[in-house]
Amino acid sequence: AYELGYRAHLGTQLNVDVALFANDYENLLATQANLVDDNRGEERSQGVEIAFNWVPLSGTRIRGSWSTIHLHRSNRTPHQNWQLHGSYDLTPQIELDLGFYYDGRRVFPDPTGAGNDIRKGGELRTDVRISWKPLSPLTIALVGQNLFDRERVENFFVAGLQEATHIQRSVFVEASVAF
Repeated sequence: AYELGYRAHLGTQLNVDVALFANDYENLLATQANLVDDNRGEERSQGVEIAFNWVPLSGTRIRGSWSTIHLHRSNRTPHQNWQLHGSYDLTPQIELDLGFYYDGRRVFPDPTGAGNDIRKGGELRTDVRISWKPLSPLTIALVGQNLFDRERVENFFVAGLQEATHIQRSVFVEASVAF
C-alpha cells in the first residue's frame, strides 16, 4: 500500500484532507466460473480521497468527503463515492443530524462465466437522526435510514451464488451510554 496525504487547517473552522493512494494485492481468494475458490487472485487499485470538516457557526458542523477509485480487474467497487453530513444543536440537549451518501455505478460479474454481468446505476441514500441527552452519559435517538427508497441493493453475489443483498428502509430508536 502506498499513500500520500496532505492535511490543512484553514483557520479555526475548516480542515481539509487530501490523500492519493495505490495498492497491490496478491493471493486474494478468487471464485472461478466452476465455483472453486483458490488464492491466486491479484488486484491493483489507485485513487483519490478529499474530506473536509467545517464549523461555520457555533453548534453547526458540516463534513463531507469525495473519493474515486480505479480497480484494474473488477468493477464491483463504485468508482465515485461522496457523502455530506450536517449536524445542528437545536438546544444544548437536542441534536439534529442529516446525511447524504452517494455510491456510483458498479458492474457485478456473472459468477457462472456466461457473460451476463449485472450493471447497477449510482444511488443516493438519505439518513436523519435526532438525539436527546437527558443526562450527561445517556443519549436517546430516533434514526431513519434510507428514507426515500424502500430498499437498496448492497451486493449481488454471496458465496459465489447469484443472490442480492437488500437493505430495507429503517426507522428505529437507539440508546447509548458513553463512558
